[in-house]
Amino acid sequence: MSSEKATEAKSAQSEMPQRQTEQQMQTEKQKQTEQKREEGLESESASKKNPEIKQESEEQKNPETKKDPGSQENLESQRKQESKENTVQGSSDQTEKVMDSMKISQTERQNRKVSGEEETEKNPKVKKQSAKNEARAASDSIYLTVRSSAVTLDKASGVKVGNVKTQLPDGYEGYIRRTAKCETNLGSDVFTAEGGPLDGREDCKTLTAKDKNKYYAWYRKGMYYQGKWVDIKVTLVDFELRDGAFFRFVTDRPGIETCKVEWAETKMEFFRSDNGNAIDVKGYITFQDIDLYQGILMKNGFGNVYVKRAALENLKAATVKGKNYYFDTSGLNQSGSDTGFMLSVLISGKAATAVFTFVRPENNLGTSTTPSGGLVAKAYKMFPNAHPHIEKYVSDSDEKMTSENRLSTREETYTYTLRTMVPIENEETCYHDLSISDQLDDFLEIKNVTVTNENGANAEKFWTIQKTNAFVARCSDIKNTSFYGHTYDFQITVGVKKDAGLEKRWDPAKKMARIKNQASASSDGNTVRSQTVVTNIAPVKSSVSVEKRDGKTKEKLPGAVFAVYEWNGSRYAATPLFQLKNEADGVYESAEILSYTDENKGKFKIIEEQSPEGYTKSGWEKEFVISPFESKKITYHGDNACFNEPLWITVQIQKKDLETGKALSDARFAVYEWNQEQQNYVPYAAWPELVTAINGEAVSGKLYYQKKNEGKFRLQETQPPKNYFGDYVDGEKEKKKG
Repeated sequence: MSSEKATEAKSAQSEMPQRQTEQQMQTEKQKQTEQKREEGLESESASKKNPEIKQESEEQKNPETKKDPGSQENLESQRKQESKENTVQGSSDQTEKVMDSMKISQTERQNRKVSGEEETEKNPKVKKQSAKNEARAASDSIYLTVRSSAVTLDKASGVKVGNVKTQLPDGYEGYIRRTAKCETNLGSDVFTAEGGPLDGREDCKTLTAKDKNKYYAWYRKGMYYQGKWVDIKVTLVDFELRDGAFFRFVTDRPGIETCKVEWAETKMEFFRSDNGNAIDVKGYITFQDIDLYQGILMKNGFGNVYVKRAALENLKAATVKGKNYYFDTSGLNQSGSDTGFMLSVLISGKAATAVFTFVRPENNLGTSTTPSGGLVAKAYKMFPNAHPHIEKYVSDSDEKMTSENRLSTREETYTYTLRTMVPIENEETCYHDLSISDQLDDFLEIKNVTVTNENGANAEKFWTIQKTNAFVARCSDIKNTSFYGHTYDFQITVGVKKDAGLEKRWDPAKKMARIKNQASASSDGNTVRSQTVVTNIAPVKSSVSVEKRDGKTKEKLPGAVFAVYEWNGSRYAATPLFQLKNEADGVYESAEILSYTDENKGKFKIIEEQSPEGYTKSGWEKEFVISPFESKKITYHGDNACFNEPLWITVQIQKKDLETGKALSDARFAVYEWNQEQQNYVPYAAWPELVTAINGEAVSGKLYYQKKNEGKFRLQETQPPKNYFGDYVDGEKEKKKG
């Protein structure tokens, strides 16, 4: 049942004379037993009548009867012995078809294995099977009794007899991989089998009835499924033994080999390699070498069974306790590659439990009734998986292998991963072609492309790649079986083009730009598409800044209030979105709080709502537009600043004769303004002096409010008219005097 079949025993010609003598003894012993049975006197009943009687071999009775191990007589004795014991052993390396016992030559008989009991004699760790147990027929085993009601596989429920067009269902991509040596809890008291069906096998363990559900083996990274490594745990749950039973876990693939075990129940469990959590898997297992009357009961976790038509001649199906049971009816010992003796079965879930049966009926095909054999879960393909297969993911600086991501800015690069799982195939199930395609958005540009397998190794050698926005990767070595059984990741690093008008990818519902992509895979006329992945590019925020300046001095002015209004789709809102105030340096600036939306289309207006103290309200307002994907600082500085004219006054003075009231000309007056820094009056630069005209009047120009003069001015006579004299009287002093 396994490609790990027990190896052929050494040929009779290479055995030591002592071993051939033991075989001769067994031959003579069996002759005596058969003779007694014919007379109605079995050795067991004789022993019961007289328990002190011990049966001796012919050699013990008469040492002189020991025969030459190489004589023709001894060879003939061996032929008869083997014909009666009906022992057939198998090997994955040396396969031998069972022939009619009368047609097998003496030389072939010498090269065939001796009975399984020989192992008992050579291996002291294995209990010798009693004559009583050896004689016990297995006819009471349910795995034999149900065979009378068996049906051919083409009539069995859940069995698909495949043809050249048959494919395993899509999604069942998990399969068993060869691993390094498994990890077991068998302990140190294991041994290497000598002789018998498991000759030369290491790490064998004697079984007792107390060992049920005790022993297990871990097969690390025994499966690769949906981008994750999976560990497989195999537990020997239950069994039916004969004396001297032992078993071993197959070294590099989940399975067991047994000797003198009628049936064994094993449970395979699946766990993620990275965190140890149980994982649901979907895949398939192929059981090869189901010959020598062996069988498999699919207990839990298994689905439909797939076979080739050749299996209809050898395998049948029955039901045991409501579970499907598949078994060999030919009794032949066949090659592990013979599809007439294998089946593939789907698995799904966190575990799969099966019963492997080795119990054999009495037969005339030269097959020993000593139960032995093995079973290994393999990935051999009789039918290809439904193909092709494609997945797509997107990753950026902080989001990995997801179906939807969000860029922090439009300048951020990100990576598409196109993943195709190419199941293991053989020469018969290889594809004719396979290509992976992805039409990237026109707004994107490719930065880099890599191809790796599930181990992270470069796998570009298998592909011819067109590295453009119309991305295509074609397998260039499709008939190379080493191409199969791997997962390939195409990693395409992209960026948004600088001149891309992302407004065209605006999604009103999501309030951001969305770039969507979907990959496809094509093979043998079939095309499948991946899930759609989405890259979201959120609109960036902008700000606005206004300088408030004196219209005359260009000095920056604090104390103003500006309001920003947002477009609502038809007009500017009546209520401002926010206000800008400043009491220090005359620069009125928002934070980055202006966002593009589907309603405002990026349109805003800023208005001077309040002018600084001492200045006229100018009615200044500006409209501006921001981009959703380009952060802007809208500035109104320098020559574009908001200028305000300061408040101003004029001074008119008339000079008269104190006695006559006559208007006097040529009187001179100095104009001063307050200087906040000096805390004193200083000459007003624009109008430093006023001179009265012939009508005795003098009128100044505009005296402007400024922050530093606080709007305070002073007028002082510096020179009286000609022929007049008198001291200048300080008006403020006069007020104090009065």
